[in-house]
Amino acid sequence: MAPIYEASSFWDLVEQRAATSADDRFLLQGDDTVVTFGQFRDRVERVAAGLAERGIVEGTPVVWQLPTAIDSIVAATALSRLGAVQTPIIHLYREKEVGFCIDQAKPAMVIVPGTWGGHDYVAMVEGLVGPSTADRPQILAIDQGLPEGDP
Repeated sequence: MAPIYEASSFWDLVEQRAATSADDRFLLQGDDTVVTFGQFRDRVERVAAGLAERGIVEGTPVVWQLPTAIDSIVAATALSRLGAVQTPIIHLYREKEVGFCIDQAKPAMVIVPGTWGGHDYVAMVEGLVGPSTADRPQILAIDQGLPEGDP
C-alpha cells in the first residue's frame, strides 16, 4: 500500500509519489497504454514548459473541454503545475454552454480535443471567439499533440 502524503498542492503530491514509486503504474488507457508515476511527472513537466512558452503562467485563465483520456489529465496537471486558473467544461456541452463559459472566464487559451466523437471542437470554438485578434484566446487542439518544452 502506498503511503499517505502531506502535500500543499496537487503538483507536490505528483512529485512525492513519483519520487517514491516512479515505476508503479499510474494511468491506463485502452488495452496497451500504461503511464507510470515517473513518466507522468516527466511528461507534465515538459508540457508545462511548452504551455509556458505559449504564455501560460500563474493566474492565466484557461478553458478546457476534454474527454477523459491520458492527454487530458496531463494537460490539466500541467496547467495546475503552472498555477493557471482552469475552467473545465464537460465535453458533451456545445455552443451555448461553451460560449457562456468563454465569455465568463475570458481565457488566454482554450484547449479542446480537436475532432472527437464526431464533433469538431476547434470549429465550434473558432465560431464562438470570432476572427483572430490580439484579444482572441489561443486554441490548442490536443489531437495535434500537446506542446512540450525543456523544463
